[in-house]
Amino acid sequence: MPNETEYENGTENLRLIGNKVDYIITHVAPTEIASRLGKIPVEEEKELNDYLTRVSTDNDYSEWFFGHYHLDRDLGQFHSVFRIIRVLP
Repeated sequence: MPNETEYENGTENLRLIGNKVDYIITHVAPTEIASRLGKIPVEEEKELNDYLTRVSTDNDYSEWFFGHYHLDRDLGQFHSVFRIIRVLP
């Protein structure tokens, strides 16, 4: 799990590029997205899920991909990936 310095580093690096990226690829999803999939973040991951929630609201991106939940499901610009291979432009 990331420590506070790593969270700050991620936030700062996004700030340095104007908080705009094409894609975000993470292992877990922001808290709200995990909930929409019926997943309750385990206590050890809650801080990371909450950090990713801040990333999702503070940055501009076209799509977000994550794989932790072993599901293939699209939720708008959020994509839970497992078996389907996706090709990004």
